[in-house]
Amino acid sequence: MGADFYLIISPPRTYFFDMSRFSLTVGIPTYNRPEALLRRLNELDNFAEHIDRVIICDNSALLNDETKHRCAENPNWHYEKNPFNLGWGPNLLKAIGLTEDTTHFWVRGDDDQITISQINAVLEANLQEDEFLILDSNAQNAFVGQGLEQFCENFRKIQSMGWLSMLVIPTKLAKQALATAYWGVSTGYPHFSLVIGMFLKNPNLKFHVVPFEFSLSEFRDVGEKSGQRWAFFNLCIKAFSRTAETIPDPRLRRIYLREWRKSQTFRNIKKLVAMKIGLIRAEPISFSTLSPLLSLDNANRIPLFVVLYLGSKVPRSLFQYVVAIWAGRQSQADLIKLNLAMIQPSQKFAERLNCLQQIPQEEIVSTVY
Repeated sequence: MGADFYLIISPPRTYFFDMSRFSLTVGIPTYNRPEALLRRLNELDNFAEHIDRVIICDNSALLNDETKHRCAENPNWHYEKNPFNLGWGPNLLKAIGLTEDTTHFWVRGDDDQITISQINAVLEANLQEDEFLILDSNAQNAFVGQGLEQFCENFRKIQSMGWLSMLVIPTKLAKQALATAYWGVSTGYPHFSLVIGMFLKNPNLKFHVVPFEFSLSEFRDVGEKSGQRWAFFNLCIKAFSRTAETIPDPRLRRIYLREWRKSQTFRNIKKLVAMKIGLIRAEPISFSTLSPLLSLDNANRIPLFVVLYLGSKVPRSLFQYVVAIWAGRQSQADLIKLNLAMIQPSQKFAERLNCLQQIPQEEIVSTVY
């Protein structure tokens, strides 16, 4: 249990295919992880001969001076500081939109280590300009598929796209697909939705699937042996409890659900209120959505189930009414922090209520909960 893990970099390999047609941009959407981001930049320095451009889109509140300086020193690196937190999905799509002069875009999480084994897997795929690559830890064999039907046959669950850094996409087609409506931006899987958009633009699009086995030292920048296991928990189970049903081992499934219950707090009521008044996209809530909270193992979460489930049935107008009253007793600074800058404490109740009623039901405001 106390064994150390080492990252071994293999000697450079000789590639026997024409790399002149393949050029690569690495895009990193980031938010408030300056130390992890700098580690990614240091890793990219080791693979400069294989990577043509680097684009960093930063949602952080403060300017990352060290990253900006590093990018200024390298003419092929670009640092984009967003004026406010766009949200992870829009930030990723923005990075793709900024990509130029390369055939492919490799999205990278700011907490995903970049290793020689990953670089080799991408280069050895021999991608053509209109093909994309999936590094799939669940695949048994490498294969090439074509079309949306084959893609859905092999990726039946969106959770298989949980590892952000698995995807290398054709830049030209991806930029064309940005015009497609992306429900995945709000669900947390914008890269999956982008793939669907590319198929809509090119029904015969080919995709390469490469088996990729993670070592514990490279899957997640977490510094613990359980990185692979709990990264899956954080990406899928914590956000969507019913995905625990995909775990075949009943004992492990119970462990995940028990930990999921612990992660659910009354702060979720804040998210429910934000959905109800239109600050974030509303999510469907049913009995089955919240039923994993009902357990004797975590009986203290049962009141949360009751509040969330009953609250989801309350009409939107009642939430607006209550928030309009509550806002009259808050400071303007507190309202701004909660993305309620459209109302002011000094307004009359009717004015505050009218402002809340003007918020479109599906408007998305970038908020971190």
